[in-house]
Amino acid sequence: YEQLSNMAQTMEQVVVQSGDETAQTLLSLYIQRVQHLAQMTHTLKESLTQVLDMKQAKLSERQNDLVNLLTIVTSIFTPLTLVTGWFGMNFVNMHLLKEPWGYTSVIVFCVILTLAEILVIRNWKIFRKQ
Repeated sequence: YEQLSNMAQTMEQVVVQSGDETAQTLLSLYIQRVQHLAQMTHTLKESLTQVLDMKQAKLSERQNDLVNLLTIVTSIFTPLTLVTGWFGMNFVNMHLLKEPWGYTSVIVFCVILTLAEILVIRNWKIFRKQ
């Protein structure tokens, strides 16, 4: 639109020199309409940019929520993985496994650990939406 406006202004200068009032009026009207269209295009571009920014913000918010969820899941299962890895080793001298209450105590410990982690995570305000 800027190029059309510049071309029309150049043509208007030629018409002014020739003295044709009708052509000058029509070119002035043409320039006004081209400038109006350029302004409308600029406004639409700004609106589209705002919409795209809002969409990007929404996507970022969803990503943050997903990362928070993955952090919670990881926080719960990391200690359990440590316990299962430790007791999954084939050690002959692991005393807890030889006790009759050893296997049950490990299960109870894992359940208590998981419940404690869930309670702590619920009390943290960091994972809640504000």
